Amino acid sequence: MEILTTERLVLRRFTPEIIQELFAHQPEKELKRLFGETGSHAYAVWYKRCKIGLRTHNNTFSFFQIRDKETDRILGGGGFHNYREEVSRAELGYALEKEADFRKGYMSEALSVIIPYGFNEMKLNRMEAFISPDNLASIKLVQRWHFTHEATLKEHFFDKGIFIDSLVYRLLKSEYSEQHHP
Repeated sequence: MEILTTERLVLRRFTPEIIQELFAHQPEKELKRLFGETGSHAYAVWYKRCKIGLRTHNNTFSFFQIRDKETDRILGGGGFHNYREEVSRAELGYALEKEADFRKGYMSEALSVIIPYGFNEMKLNRMEAFISPDNLASIKLVQRWHFTHEATLKEHFFDKGIFIDSLVYRLLKSEYSEQHHP
């Protein structure tokens, strides 16, 4: 099992065992939010995806469960999706489980190991983040990590009956310096 650590956090790469644990202990509402579906079929699909490697025909996922090092409580997840190995590009994604954990620096701390993992282990050249214009905390987070705003994609997502724009942020390997962590 691949594990990354920070001062307060342990990040475990998604494995079949983590999927088994999540489906055994998370409420159905949370499973629906995380995986888009619930029940034994969803469990079997996600268990298999983790066992063979989260991969589709040309996209690979590399995602980590984020836990509090002291209490072992699940705080959220973060990592890369829509990873296009042939062009060394992936989308950065992250989420905390509970509002009570917002504004405590957990996600910035998690990114301190996720971003270097992407550039050093996955050999990425480009990271992208697609963010709702209303998600000011996420915008500030990527800006602290020196992501550059590149574009606005109009009506890019459909959520709760409305189309939502996406702000596109990028970080290139040539722009990234491990000495310039926030």
